[in-house]
Amino acid sequence: MTDQQRFDTIRAWGYPHMVTPAQDRLAREGVSFRQAYCPGATCIASRAAIFTGMYPHSTGVYSFNNWNEHRSWVQDLADNGYWCVNMGKMHLNPRDDPGGFHERIVVENPTNMNLANGGADDDWGKYMSFNGIDRPNDRHKTDPVWGRKFQGVAWHHEERFHSDVFIGNSALNWIRNHRGEQPVFLQIGFTGPHEPWDPLSRHLELYHDTEIPKPVFRPNELLDKPPQQEALKRMFAGAG
Repeated sequence: MTDQQRFDTIRAWGYPHMVTPAQDRLAREGVSFRQAYCPGATCIASRAAIFTGMYPHSTGVYSFNNWNEHRSWVQDLADNGYWCVNMGKMHLNPRDDPGGFHERIVVENPTNMNLANGGADDDWGKYMSFNGIDRPNDRHKTDPVWGRKFQGVAWHHEERFHSDVFIGNSALNWIRNHRGEQPVFLQIGFTGPHEPWDPLSRHLELYHDTEIPKPVFRPNELLDKPPQQEALKRMFAGAG
């Protein structure tokens, strides 16, 4: 599961300016839900909907509020004999809540989320700290006009320390070392392409000479939507 990724960022779905070989293969060999849509305008609201099977108006989760009290279908899998594992982001509160999983490698947003211990209180932060590296909280916002540009910066440490590389490697290591006999549900939650937009330099180079189409905005598109969506838009625009 990626975070905050739009459908028009996948080459296989008709967007040739994108370079997404792994997702293209998933689209070819897996199942694509071409009429699905995002029921919540934030990652927490979307996760609550996906993992409970309920709309935001049923869970009450429209924004960044807690959704742990709602039963997840992960628990149903566990109750029916599956060994359930999460590697990466789930956005539970508290962040180390099991969420129905038997095992978790917990990774939160790379940005500052009021993390304790300098950001070393999730597994990725601990890995960084063990290797003498501080979590790069909000490094992308050092530009004073970042709020208007929404422009990220390339990852500046070794690749293995990038949050998504850490998550992918953790999942691979788990698969290689697992010896259980029962069926497995493995959920891999990557933090990207959510802010802070910190791609590896070699990935950024893939788009060096690429013309990226501008996004399409429709006037008054939130008029018939729940008021929470307009409030979120104003918050992200810095309008209070």
